[in-house]
Amino acid sequence: KTPPDSDLTSDEVAKTSTVNMQKTESKNTVKLATLELQNAETSAAIIKFFDKDKKFETYARATTEEIKQRDAEDGEKLKEGIDLAIGKGVLPKEMKEQKVIKVDVMGKTPDKVTDGIIKALGDAPSKGCVMTLEGLSGTGKGTTVAMLKKKLPNATTWSNGDIFRSITLLAAKYAEVEKVELKESLKPEKLAEFMKMLKFDKFGDSFDVEIKGLGYHEMVSKVNKTLLKSKPVATNIPTVASKTQGEVIM
Repeated sequence: KTPPDSDLTSDEVAKTSTVNMQKTESKNTVKLATLELQNAETSAAIIKFFDKDKKFETYARATTEEIKQRDAEDGEKLKEGIDLAIGKGVLPKEMKEQKVIKVDVMGKTPDKVTDGIIKALGDAPSKGCVMTLEGLSGTGKGTTVAMLKKKLPNATTWSNGDIFRSITLLAAKYAEVEKVELKESLKPEKLAEFMKMLKFDKFGDSFDVEIKGLGYHEMVSKVNKTLLKSKPVATNIPTVASKTQGEVIM
């Protein structure tokens, strides 16, 4: 079974709902409102609905293995990207390793998980700090971040994925305007220019990332579901991300 606090996309929900077409009317149902929450409550409800269903268990195990394989492949690509960044001089060869605290999420609600994280942070949130949340796909990182933001109202959260997408947007635009191949946009000097077009700062009452350059002037929070998921970005982000690990870290 998948972890109780894992996140399922609407596509995954749709797929899992087809594995058993012979449910009786007396079986508990999952309300549409619960499905639309797309959080730990949704996952728990689906798991309960398909409890002891062999087809669902088989599907869940297969999906879990696919996710683990994808994470392993992503890990290899990440290592290659880090090595590339070191070779370009974007990242130093030696970096001080920060303290890592492992969080066991199995059998815990998002409330308990976030309470444990906040306890581990101590008084750091009141003084100002930066925390990174790492973990495999489907283990509830998105749910945890959302809950942390509720419990720490002064906290600002962001996704590295949005930064990769912002760089990809600029790289694709440069290639289009200059009528060159994308690889020309990924030269170190061009990437350095693109990074100067991104600014993380406080705008109004909240922190955000500003994209300003090549005809764009957008706030990431306003376009991360639209422009940053457009076809030019979706098509090119794997290539760009593999070349910009260091730039995003720095």
